Amino acid sequence: MTTPDGTTPEGEAPDQTSGASATAGPNPIARDGAWGAVARLLAVQLLTVVAVTAVITGVYALTGRGGNQATAGSSSQNTPTASPPPSSPPAAQPTADPSAEPSSATSSPSTPATSSQPPVRTHHLKVDVLNQSAAKGTAARFAARVRGLHWRVGRISNFNGTVSTTTVYYPQGQAKAAAELARGLPGNPRVLPRFSTLSDSRLTVILTR
Repeated sequence: MTTPDGTTPEGEAPDQTSGASATAGPNPIARDGAWGAVARLLAVQLLTVVAVTAVITGVYALTGRGGNQATAGSSSQNTPTASPPPSSPPAAQPTADPSAEPSSATSSPSTPATSSQPPVRTHHLKVDVLNQSAAKGTAARFAARVRGLHWRVGRISNFNGTVSTTTVYYPQGQAKAAAELARGLPGNPRVLPRFSTLSDSRLTVILTR
């Protein structure tokens, strides 16, 4: 304790507390405590942000994976699967019969059958048919028979005369043709040279019956 004159009574120690309080500056412990509180607050906020970010990232990842799996499952269910076509049994291969005859393809080509009859020809001479008989139409019917023998028919008419039997008359040089015509006619008519009133370029048949 100090007396008013500034002296200290005997037996007492000087008061150091008041002097230290008067000369000391701001308290460093209080200052460090304030900064530590601020640092702890910032750390807590940072950890909170990190935790929230991690949670959001995990939820997004799970949501995206689930959506992809659902899409893939739906796509696999909706896509039709083509079934393989039924396999057909292999075609039976033809087997050669050793006892079979050789194919006709190797045989020689068949030759057309030849007719033993000579080719039909139309005679160049015409034939006049004259009817001396009383029956009408006889000359026309006989002319048709002559055409059937491939002779050309010339004049068809009546004849007024005295020929005794059916006769084939021929002009000069046509005796052979007249004989050929007579062989094809019924009744075996005779063959004679023509007389003056008959054609000199055609055969003439005079019918008497």
